Amino acid sequence: MNRRATPARWWLAWGGVAAAALGALLLRLGGDVWWPVFPFLFGPRWIALPLLICPLPLLVTRPKAGVVPAGLTTVLVLAGILGMRVGPARLGLPPSGSPSFRLVEYNMAVSTKVTHDILQRLDSLGAQVATLVECPSYSEVLRPPAGWNLRSAGELCFLSRFPIVGWDVRSQDDIYKLHGKLAIAKATIVIGGENVTIALLHLKSPRDALIEFRYPSAWPGLRTSVDSISAIRNLESHLAIEFLSPAMNGPIIVAGDFNTPEESRIYSRWWSSFSDAFEEAGAGTGYSWHSRWHGIRIDHILMNGGFAARRTWIGPDLGSDHVPVIADLVLRPQRTRTAR
Repeated sequence: MNRRATPARWWLAWGGVAAAALGALLLRLGGDVWWPVFPFLFGPRWIALPLLICPLPLLVTRPKAGVVPAGLTTVLVLAGILGMRVGPARLGLPPSGSPSFRLVEYNMAVSTKVTHDILQRLDSLGAQVATLVECPSYSEVLRPPAGWNLRSAGELCFLSRFPIVGWDVRSQDDIYKLHGKLAIAKATIVIGGENVTIALLHLKSPRDALIEFRYPSAWPGLRTSVDSISAIRNLESHLAIEFLSPAMNGPIIVAGDFNTPEESRIYSRWWSSFSDAFEEAGAGTGYSWHSRWHGIRIDHILMNGGFAARRTWIGPDLGSDHVPVIADLVLRPQRTRTAR
């Protein structure tokens, strides 16, 4: 009886592998361009967890035959779909470089509650540099105490304990006409006697298209809605890279709310030349935005070859629907820098 049941268990086990592989592949190939995958790219990844059960009947009855599909399914679901990571720096391979400094990236969600004690919160997190988006322009964060240097523009606030010697902001006039977002600025600060660039940005949210998935009456127009919003999001990343390109010959960090997970084709096209601090030195899923029923990693700290991450983690809830992304970074010695 067990022998007759084995083919069914075998098909179930390897069917789970195939389904997990297909899910991971669709996220990376179809998330921004094929509307049926669009809500999966930004929605709850935990719906893939039942696939972990598929190899269990074979694993229990025939462990040697079940261990491979069980292992593959686990890796594909946890890493390929849920986005779990363990960076090399967490495995005892810390990068070399100058003494580390701590950068905090945070979307404040235009919250006066968050703003009221944000500087105290940044101090408690040990921040030396902070990139804040959706920062209320009327807030007291614009009056930092001694020891903090500030630059701000619209919803962007940049705070640094290092000297700020340059500040450049891109106008939003052109992108507003297309109903886009693209808030971006770049600061030049002095670390260890060297000028480095730290940019902060906020890209357009896919929310408008995602909301339409809730209403059957809007379904006939989903393809058009997804294509339209993906085109704007693609353009914003293109314009952001264009704005940042003059600084890319030197050490540069780009931090902010990209409103885009790493599996996105738009993200891969425009941002994959940078290293991701969480990929290098994080552990877990790194979800930086949470609804009541799921999370996703859409806030990133990216670096070119001038920097490396020693440790990256998700900070505590400070009152926004986002949580801070915190990274201990080092400026690489010039002789070891490699272009990315």
